[in-house]
Amino acid sequence: WTTDAEGQCTWINETLRKKIKADSIEPYLGDNWINYIHVADRKLVVEEWEHAVEEKRNFDLTYRMVDVEHQIPFEVHAKGAPHKSITGRLVGWMGVVQFL
Repeated sequence: WTTDAEGQCTWINETLRKKIKADSIEPYLGDNWINYIHVADRKLVVEEWEHAVEEKRNFDLTYRMVDVEHQIPFEVHAKGAPHKSITGRLVGWMGVVQFL
């Protein structure tokens, strides 16, 4: 996954799209990815992500996501790191989601 400098999702790979049963990546973009986080984990995930964005630091958290078609939860471990331009300007985050 990737985000812009404000932490808004700009891309997810096909593997994650299929796992969450989304028809396309568009419903996941921006801050809509929050809708794919299990409701019991949303507050924690959002707070941790907002802190990572504010502090321009790594994101590293285990939580549950949801298959939107069947509302089936599954556990993931997500990691993301700030990505900077050659001049040192923050351009966003690049990350991975590992299915557990």
